[in-house]
Amino acid sequence: MGISHLRCAVSGLGIVTEPVVLVFIAKHGERFVPIAPPIAGDYDSYGSIELEHLHKVASQVLTGLLALRERGELVFAMADNSVDHEISVANLRAVIEEVRQGAILASVGNPALLVRAGGMELGFVMVLDGIYDAVVSTARNDELEQQLDEADFATLVTMALGAPAIASSMVADVPEIRTALEDLMLFRSWFDRARTWTPEAVGSQFSGRQLEKQVARAKVDLAAWPKLVAAVEAYQRQSLRIGEDT
Repeated sequence: MGISHLRCAVSGLGIVTEPVVLVFIAKHGERFVPIAPPIAGDYDSYGSIELEHLHKVASQVLTGLLALRERGELVFAMADNSVDHEISVANLRAVIEEVRQGAILASVGNPALLVRAGGMELGFVMVLDGIYDAVVSTARNDELEQQLDEADFATLVTMALGAPAIASSMVADVPEIRTALEDLMLFRSWFDRARTWTPEAVGSQFSGRQLEKQVARAKVDLAAWPKLVAAVEAYQRQSLRIGEDT
């Protein structure tokens, strides 16, 4: 589909090649909710993420998705056999690609091509990793920390994820996933009040000047949260495209 820049779901900043977290979501009732712990990787400029290897979280999420498919609960409408049974980086990217292509085609009048899990529309959102970390840090407080300390794993899953019928397949009680769920719960305590879990079906191609304008807007929109502004400034320093004419 060619180069496609996305937007950070928190800041609205363009995602070109930056490190991100990807969160799978499903439409549960009238709204989208996260159904899996976030997967960290580098955005590949084509709608997916690059990973050097499958870390524990990514491996478990892919295992859960393939288990849903094996049970007939995950349906790829385009069914081009690009997804197999292998637990691999390539296969995770194939799943992401199926989800993204289904959403793109649905956005131009083909809703039957949406990928569905447990009968629910499946999608994903991306957040720049520096922004994600800043939200988690901003949300952290003694009350929430105590809730997390006291929560058993089943309670933590309920606190962090929605659509339990499918979310339960995406997790396992291991330290890496528990930490990821704890951070997601903290993230949601801020995000769910300020933003929505709406997938971005079709990306764009941002020029340097457009990225510069996005930075200025994000600084205004997030001015009430100093750690988020600092993360926007870090993005501004690190992006090689900001200020370019094209």
